[in-house]
Formats: sequence, C-alpha cells, structure tokens
Amino acid sequence: MSIPSSSASRTFSAPLVSKLMTTQQRTTDYGRYGNLAANHMAQWLPTAFASIPAEETEAYFRALDNRVVDAIGDLEVSLTPPKSLQQTDFLAYSGQMQMSHLMAEEQVLAELVYLAPEPGAEPEELQTDRDGAFIDPGWTPPRAAESGFAEGFEESPIGR
Repeated sequence: MSIPSSSASRTFSAPLVSKLMTTQQRTTDYGRYGNLAANHMAQWLPTAFASIPAEETEAYFRALDNRVVDAIGDLEVSLTPPKSLQQTDFLAYSGQMQMSHLMAEEQVLAELVYLAPEPGAEPEELQTDRDGAFIDPGWTPPRAAESGFAEGFEESPIGR
C-alpha cells in the first residue's frame, strides 16, 4: 500500500509512515505543530513522552501547538519587511513576507518542538544511495507504461 505524496513522481510507503507515528498519534489531532512535537517526542524523547499522563496528553500537545503558533506570529512581526516595499515591488514584498514566516517557524520549531534526543535514542540505520540520498525501502518507481504517460512518444517526429 502506498500513500501518494504531494509530488506526482514520488510515493511514500505505508510502513515508513506508520513507523513515524504511534497509534495514539494517528487517532488524535493536536494541531500542526502539536503533531510534529508528539511525533518527535515519541521517537527521540520516549521517556519524556511516557511521563505525560495519558489523560493530559491531548491538552499538553494542544497547548504546545498554541504556544508555537503564538511564538511564530510574534517573531514573524519582527522579521516583516518595510511596508514601502509593498508599494514599490509587490513580488519582492510577498516573497520577503513568506521568508519571514519560514524563518520564524524554523527558529521556533528548533526551540520548542525539535528538542535534543535523549541519550540512547539512536536513529535507525538509514539506507542511502551512492549520492547520499535517503532510500525508502518500500518505495517503488512509477511505471510510465501502466499510467499511459509514455503512449505516443514512440511515434514522435522529434529526432527523425
């Protein structure tokens, strides 16, 4: 079973996705950043994750999600480009607005969500190809012939 990604050319295998999420996290939505924190904590801080009482887990990660959203918003305001740029070069202004959000998100996630792993929480050995790219063991390449994408290319007048 494959779960399609946002890119039409890639798929992610269900076993890899299920390894990253525990059963409790798959059934409960804590918000975007709360889910990131829960997944990170379950994998890299298992003792701290287990120390959160089960009845308080949802409240803890929802509160963390709200805290992260507020911190990103506060930091984003300080990184906002000058309004004069909006009137002179709107595309540059909108690009800088997006960058200010991404920079704020990166900094806040590093401080509040992606905490340092516990001692002994070692990463799995990941497979890489000869260029160093990570390999998902469950990934299968798309089959152009099955999708009908390659039809008609044999008869192309280009290259004759």
